[in-house]
Amino acid sequence: GVIIDKQIFDDLQQTFGQKKDYILTNWHVIDGAASLGVIFKLSSGLRPKYSEIYRGNLITFDAVKDLAIIEVDPLPKNLSKVKFANINNLEIGEKVFAIGHPGNGTAWSFTDGSISQYVEDQEWNYGKTKHQASVIQTQTPINPGNSGGALVTMDGRLIGINASIVSQTGGNVGISFAIPVNMVERVV
Repeated sequence: GVIIDKQIFDDLQQTFGQKKDYILTNWHVIDGAASLGVIFKLSSGLRPKYSEIYRGNLITFDAVKDLAIIEVDPLPKNLSKVKFANINNLEIGEKVFAIGHPGNGTAWSFTDGSISQYVEDQEWNYGKTKHQASVIQTQTPINPGNSGGALVTMDGRLIGINASIVSQTGGNVGISFAIPVNMVERVV
């Protein structure tokens, strides 16, 4: 997930709490979870200890658009909040980076690629849930388990949340989709 500032929600005239920050992720990542455990990537790149797993609480979600907002209180100190990119300034071929947690013993991944196109009303399924949203199609390697991670621009601004891949085998073939940050307004 990605840490976002409560000010974004205040600007949208939402009131979820006082002086809290939120984490934006995919609904399918947390759907069905009895409890939410949040792990923050250490700047050292080392795997965190069990004591560094924080309890998360679901604030709101949109199952169809596959977005969820959770809070962790208190957040670890010295974490940076991400700034949103303007998706109206997207350019085909623009370099982007995907950050994720692919699982299978791999703690973190950081891959690069480019924007292919903006697709309106893309449909995809996870389990029994059908999702539909406008998405950013990228040629950025996203692996199973990377869902809910950030897709960022060259200057580190959040452009989307990695959501799905095109694959016949379940592995990455280089075509991936991210839910653009402007969809957050429609969730809150």
